[in-house]
Amino acid sequence: MLHANGMEIADLQIIIPTYRDDLRLRRLLEQLQGLRVIVVDGDQNSDTEALVSDFDAQYVAAEPSRGGQICRGVEYADATWLWVLHADSCLGPDCRHAIREVIAKGDMVWGRFNIRLPGVPVVARMMNLRSRITQICTGDQGVFFHRELLDRIGGFPAQPLMEDIELCKRLTQEAGNNFVPLAVEIESSARRWQQKGVLRTIVNMWWFRLRYFFGAKPEKLYEHYYR
Repeated sequence: MLHANGMEIADLQIIIPTYRDDLRLRRLLEQLQGLRVIVVDGDQNSDTEALVSDFDAQYVAAEPSRGGQICRGVEYADATWLWVLHADSCLGPDCRHAIREVIAKGDMVWGRFNIRLPGVPVVARMMNLRSRITQICTGDQGVFFHRELLDRIGGFPAQPLMEDIELCKRLTQEAGNNFVPLAVEIESSARRWQQKGVLRTIVNMWWFRLRYFFGAKPEKLYEHYYR
C-alpha cells in the first residue's frame, strides 16, 4: 500500500463509522485515497454505499451504534494495524506520514492524534492535554492500535456510547506504557460546542462520564444522550 508521495504504509486499514454524513465522509475519503478503508454505515443508505464504492473503499452495513459499527468494521479488517476515524474528521497534512512512522518502528503500540476544533481552540488544547495525561482519548482524536493489543483486551467494545472511553481504559490496563500521543492534528467538527455552548457541553460530557464511571449502562446513557 503506497502513500500519496510514494512512501509505503504497511498493513494498515482505516475504519470509519458513519451515519447520514455523506458530505463530510466524501471529504475524508478524498484524503484517504490509496489506503484501505472500511466504511460502516449505521443508516444502511444506498447513496452512502455508492459514495464509498466510488472511492474503492469497502462498504459494510450495520445497526446504528458507533461502538457496534466499529466492532463490525474490525470483523472485516485483516490488517495488523487499525486506525479509527470519524466521518467528520479532516486530516492535517502530516497525518499520513505520522501513522506511517509509527508503523515503521515495528512496536506494538496504540495511540491517538491531537484534535483541532475550529472556533474553540482552548477546548481542543484541554482535550489534548487531558488525554496525554490520563490516556483516555475521544474517538475524534483518531485512535489507532496494533491488532494484537485489541485481541488481548477482548476486541473493540461493541457498545452504543462511551466506546472510546472503555477502549482506552482497557488498553491502558493492558499496555499503558505503549501509549503514543501524536502531536499531529486531526480537525473535527465543533458544531456541538457551537450549538450548545462550551460550558454546557463540557458539563454534559462529564456528567455522562461520571454516570458511566459509577456503573450506568451504555445503552441507558445512549437513550438519554440522543433523546
